[in-house]
Amino acid sequence: MNQLTGMLQQLPKSERLSGKINLDNLFTKGSSFIEYPLRIVYVITEKTDASTVKILPGVSKKRFKKAVDRNRIKRLIRESYRLNKAEITDHFHRQNKCIHIAFFCISPDLPEFGLVQKKMKNALSRIIEKTQIKNTDDKL
Repeated sequence: MNQLTGMLQQLPKSERLSGKINLDNLFTKGSSFIEYPLRIVYVITEKTDASTVKILPGVSKKRFKKAVDRNRIKRLIRESYRLNKAEITDHFHRQNKCIHIAFFCISPDLPEFGLVQKKMKNALSRIIEKTQIKNTDDKL
């Protein structure tokens, strides 16, 4: 495995979404859709730093009372994103844009990793499709 492939498989802190301004921007101007058991909110911004994609996994305390369950679901979301992030990272790197994405678990039950990973692939593909349509509309 070369160094670039190894870097693509990591999820460094620079790819985690944080900061009040970024979160406010995401939830006020963002678009959303549901890929059950995930609700995805995303917003495309101008590129400000090295990372092109920043994510925020989230789980409702109302649905999952135990912190152990909430932390497990967040780990599942981060891991499934980490394994499938190459395509979306390349897509936004080529466009010289940045995207902020929040993934929320909306299922009342603890999801399995296989389901989360399958839905993560679908969600990332949908985001790429939607951003390609917007970009072709902008050029016309």
